[in-house]
Amino acid sequence: MVDDKSIGGDGKSIGGDGSGNTHNINPVYALSNQDGTGARITHVQLTGPKTYAEWAKGFRVALGAKRKLGFIDGTLRHKPSNPTEYADWEAVNYTIIAWIFNTIAPGIRSSISYRDTAFDLWEDIRKRFSVANDIKIYQLQGDLAACKQKPGESLMDYFGRIKLLWDDINDYDVLPNCECCSKCDLQGTIRKRREVEQVRGFLMGLDPVYANVRSSILGSPPLPDIHIVYSRIAQEEDVRTIAQAREEAFSPMACAVHGKGPQVKNENGSRPRFKCTHCNKD
Repeated sequence: MVDDKSIGGDGKSIGGDGSGNTHNINPVYALSNQDGTGARITHVQLTGPKTYAEWAKGFRVALGAKRKLGFIDGTLRHKPSNPTEYADWEAVNYTIIAWIFNTIAPGIRSSISYRDTAFDLWEDIRKRFSVANDIKIYQLQGDLAACKQKPGESLMDYFGRIKLLWDDINDYDVLPNCECCSKCDLQGTIRKRREVEQVRGFLMGLDPVYANVRSSILGSPPLPDIHIVYSRIAQEEDVRTIAQAREEAFSPMACAVHGKGPQVKNENGSRPRFKCTHCNKD
């Protein structure tokens, strides 16, 4: 753990080798005063397969905020060759192992096999508690295929429903990392392809009234980011809402309905004859 005396004047963490020598620590390997081995970095506790998805998501978010997500996603799984960096890497690695065990329920903690690296421990837990993931992914993909914008449903509500399904699929269907090296961006390539599929699915489920703008987006590759697509559809929705409001306000049928009064009849059932006060004609 880095104490107050190990913070340099420039705000960077400084480490030592015990001989009085110090060095600047890479921010990825820096540990603050609150990052002790007894800390619990997420309030979600792993109690079994049912809580695994929520636990894993909370743990990844917490590590990402601390710039240490690479220790479990595979990008920092290999030990540095530099002796100084190796010592820093090892300190963070064992700290994360402690954090993982701190968030596992006591009843199953003893059944978790110990591993020397946080990545290997994380993978062992994933393989054990995500056994039912294939069934869940199958269900989510079915829900995603059936997710369409309902008649009269706002774009915001439709996007919220489909975005929730995307997030659940990302939690259960974790993107793989390259097993042969740590240099290629296999995960980034697959993530980009998944984002393109999300854009296509979002456009496919739109109400048919957006057919023109949908054709315009699909007809000008490459496909834009999902946020850009949403913005364009939202603008079209605003235009349609304004146009519809004007049509309703000035519709001849609406005027006829508003101008229609009660039907007055004589005692014999016939309609009374009215005369014009100007020309005295019926």
